[in-house]
Amino acid sequence: MQKILFGVIALLFMGIAGVVVSSQMTLAKQTPTKSSTTTTDAKTKTLEETVTDKTETYTMAEVATHATVDDCYTVVDGSVYDLTPFVKKHPGGVKEITRICGIDGSAAFNAQHGGDRKPASTLKTFEIGALAE
Repeated sequence: MQKILFGVIALLFMGIAGVVVSSQMTLAKQTPTKSSTTTTDAKTKTLEETVTDKTETYTMAEVATHATVDDCYTVVDGSVYDLTPFVKKHPGGVKEITRICGIDGSAAFNAQHGGDRKPASTLKTFEIGALAE
């Protein structure tokens, strides 16, 4: 119980003060920067990537190469999404969602789901980066 409580407090503190928590749950003070890192199980990510995991940028040409049921990227309102794991689970059917694979699907998504929190929330879970300007 004490380890769990300590872990929760450490995670909260890490988010507020930019502190790194090691796998042994020890704290090390660090200046919060984009290059601050946290290491877990031999996988290193920047603190920003750990929080957002959405630091990549993609061109429309790159998005266009992912235009199939088995490899589906789309752009909605400037963010890039990998919808591949969701295509076959889409409540509106595979055909509807594959219409936006490989293209800027903003108009189609917003026309169908604009203002609806659940589709927007679901979409956000598949965000992989931003569209390069």
